Parts: sequence; C-alpha cells; structure tokens
Amino acid sequence: MCVSRVGQVRTTDGAMAVVTSGDGELAVPLVALGDEARLVEAGEWLLLHTGLAVRRLDAREATDLLAVLDDRRGGGAP
Repeated sequence: MCVSRVGQVRTTDGAMAVVTSGDGELAVPLVALGDEARLVEAGEWLLLHTGLAVRRLDAREATDLLAVLDDRRGGGAP
C-alpha cells in the first residue's frame, strides 16, 4: 500500500496548503517542511505523505513521481 502522493498547490497561507492531488483537493499542513513552508507558492508541487507535505518538488520531479506512483497503483503512464 502506497501512502505517498504528489499534489499541486492551489492556495497557501504558509502553514497549510490546499492542493490538487488525484481526483480531488485536500488541505495539508506544511509543518514538516520547516522553514521552507513560508516559501511555498500557488502552482508549486509537493510530495505528500500520510497527509503532510514533506518535500517541495520542481515540475520535472513531480512529473516523474506521478508516473512512478501511477505505475505502482496499476494505472500505467498516461
């Protein structure tokens, strides 16, 4: 079972972000990002794990991880 996701930030207040991931939106705390939490902006990509944003991603990392996670879930790359 995989509990990691990749999400794109819709809005943020520096402590929480609303991200689009999979087929929906969810609010995630940014606390695990430490000082980087205040740098997160709309449009940015985040690695999510068990409901927390754990890492900021550039667009290429996000695309690569989305493909890997999709393969592991049996969906195949788009």
